[in-house]
Amino acid sequence: MNAVESSPVWLQWVAALSPAATFLVALLAAAVAWRTLGQRTLADARSHWWDRTRWAVERAQSPQPLVRDVGILTLALQATSSLARDEEVALLDAIWEPIVGPSAQDVARDRESALEYDVLQHGRTKGVPTMSVSSSPPSANESAMRGTVVERINSSGSNRVPVTTTEVAAAKLRVAADKRLGRTTPLWVRKLAEAK
Repeated sequence: MNAVESSPVWLQWVAALSPAATFLVALLAAAVAWRTLGQRTLADARSHWWDRTRWAVERAQSPQPLVRDVGILTLALQATSSLARDEEVALLDAIWEPIVGPSAQDVARDRESALEYDVLQHGRTKGVPTMSVSSSPPSANESAMRGTVVERINSSGSNRVPVTTTEVAAAKLRVAADKRLGRTTPLWVRKLAEAK
């Protein structure tokens, strides 16, 4: 009689099933490792999203219009990322709202469709400087650029509204954030985002 036959029945079962049990434990360990790797990869990707977003927010606050526009347009791209949670995209409202105008403030519907935007290219429109650096009283063009876009629309008697490239970039950010969050973007903002 050999050692296996003389051992208790339960021990014979354990000996027979141990290779299968070892395989199941190894499979379970591999599944846990795979899940941990996936979570780590997602956490790293989200961390990089925040790094890019922080970089873009810093650029969006620049006094240099080109740098500011790059920052705001980068934020518009960041708003479309699947790595961003809805509450993080909603935080981007703090960037576009002071430029375009608060969501609560709107334009009369009968004016929206007739609006046209004259985009000033970083302080110039049609080759003429729009803002002068002097102690003289503000020109009509400088006065036309005061306040947010919605304030200028509502206070203007014309359907042509001067806007800056920064305001166009901010409108693009609002359109991206609204789309991501399932919000309706007003027509005047969509037109502003498409202005050239």
